[in-house]
Amino acid sequence: FAPTNAAFAQLPAPFNNASNINGISNPSQVDFLRNILFYHVIGAEVFSNQISNGRSSAVTIKPAGSSNDNTVYFSKTFNLIRVNGQSTVILPNLNANNGVIHVIDKVLLFPTNTIAGIAIPNTNLSALVAALVKTDLAGVFTGSGDFTVFAPTDAAFAQLPAPFNNAANINAISNPAQIAALANILKYHVVSSRNFTWDLGILRRITTLADGSDNKITTILGFNTGWVKGNDNNSFASANPADILATNGVIHVINKVLMP
Repeated sequence: FAPTNAAFAQLPAPFNNASNINGISNPSQVDFLRNILFYHVIGAEVFSNQISNGRSSAVTIKPAGSSNDNTVYFSKTFNLIRVNGQSTVILPNLNANNGVIHVIDKVLLFPTNTIAGIAIPNTNLSALVAALVKTDLAGVFTGSGDFTVFAPTDAAFAQLPAPFNNAANINAISNPAQIAALANILKYHVVSSRNFTWDLGILRRITTLADGSDNKITTILGFNTGWVKGNDNNSFASANPADILATNGVIHVINKVLMP
């Protein structure tokens, strides 16, 4: 999977163009660049028509570090292939005598952190983190796994009644029934498989980890974004930013709390 010059130009220096790359002498930067390149290579010849419709994945030749940091994820819908939810195959199937090249429009960066590790320092997700800690669910997202998390912002939580409306109030909750209700709302934001926005379909019904038989959310695919609605929401929440890759899943930041 070969990024264009324009794809490299989106990276910070010194990885952003051929001249700067030629000038790299720092061994750690050289090692990082080598691993990035390995992360773009599958050890087999795979043409675009061999990539399954829907969701699939492949292990790259990058040496494994943390869990799933050498796997790439494909989303194929309407015959358009996206990789890791961010990069699009813009020119497939350039045949070579030792393999095949697919040109892509963004450099693939392997994940280095878990869902929890990404969410905890994000000041825009403080209410979500407080809710995960209060309900003892934070540990679920610190280890291995393959989750999709629709992560409501603090502004989304602020639309709820107290005590669910901000991190401070959530931290102070002691009522067991309120904690149980909060836990079920959080589980309604989690899917036990990895879904990028290009996987979300047209009014697809996806089963969450919430309790009960009516625990599905409704989703709509998008290009660099997506939309999701809970059963008791009046309108769809939009994902922005979307497709944040973690070692144990993917995060979509949304502007509403999904209500079961």
